[in-house]
Amino acid sequence: MSAPFAVGQAVRVRADKPDPTARHIRTPHFFRGQVGQVARQVGQFQDPSLLAEGRRGDPLTLYRVRFAATQLFPQAAPGDEIDVELYENWLEPASRG
Repeated sequence: MSAPFAVGQAVRVRADKPDPTARHIRTPHFFRGQVGQVARQVGQFQDPSLLAEGRRGDPLTLYRVRFAATQLFPQAAPGDEIDVELYENWLEPASRG
């Protein structure tokens, strides 16, 4: 299975849940709708949202996505960054514009 996003690619965190039936969500609300940049492909793993409910699915690629800290927290120091690991089903392509 190939990874849908490349290192350096701009991605947007989905605002909605990829699986509307999932009750266990591992993506913090304050990242939803935000645009970041893929910093690293971590690997492929089972979706923890499904595993928490005893379900399985196809493996998903886990990414480390980098965000400007000031984008999320205006009081952050300019130049600071926040990295978060997010599964591919929470990401979509985005332009920086």
